[in-house]
Amino acid sequence: MNITITGQHVDVGDSLRAYVMEILTEVTRGMFQHPIDGRVTFSKQRHQFLVELSLHPQAGLVIQGHAAADDAYVAYDMAADKIRRQLKRYKTKLKEHRNQRVTDAIDTLSAQQYVLENNPFSEELIEHDAQPIVIAEMETNIDSFSVSEAVMHMDLRDIATLVFRNKKHGGINVVYRRPDGHIGWIDPKNS
Repeated sequence: MNITITGQHVDVGDSLRAYVMEILTEVTRGMFQHPIDGRVTFSKQRHQFLVELSLHPQAGLVIQGHAAADDAYVAYDMAADKIRRQLKRYKTKLKEHRNQRVTDAIDTLSAQQYVLENNPFSEELIEHDAQPIVIAEMETNIDSFSVSEAVMHMDLRDIATLVFRNKKHGGINVVYRRPDGHIGWIDPKNS
């Protein structure tokens, strides 16, 4: 597995790199035959270390975990534990859906993804009815899932919202985590 370990305003030493590799190997052992790659980013914000961990164990699957703590090793352990729990849930769901393997080729749709300025509702934009300022524009894919697969991928990626194409009818749908902890599902009427 190809793991990229970087530090933003943090010196990632050899012992921390070895620890990261050891824990990631332990977490993914027995789950995937040939994991593709992973990325671990350490950063420091005031007195806390932030860890962003992203694994790409096979085509069409991204698993992410984030954590913050006063110690880099503790923060990494917390993020790796999130990944471990997500992988266990994923393995359980795969057993439940043996006939509908998520690891098969995933039908995707290309789309544009935009990152908007932090305050898109500033006074001058409202007064002039102007468009918000686009900071970044990139190509992205919208995967085709069943609703339960979309929820599983949202959990694995550790994101609050996932846009997907519904396998049942081909329409664009959204699943999201509600403030009360439940999952919301938006399924617009197709004409």
